[in-house]
Amino acid sequence: MEMGHAVQNVHLQAETLGLGSVAVGTLDENKVRELCRTQAQPFYMVSLGKKKI
Repeated sequence: MEMGHAVQNVHLQAETLGLGSVAVGTLDENKVRELCRTQAQPFYMVSLGKKKI
């Protein structure tokens, strides 16, 4: 539940900054660990970037 609140704030801040955001529901946990160079367990991911017009 707390993760949902935190991510909602990320979405709201992205909108304020004119960025797009999308929650990623399914991800390859091992690939995320490799790309981020971490052993931490990824539970949730949000992608941020410029909005496509």
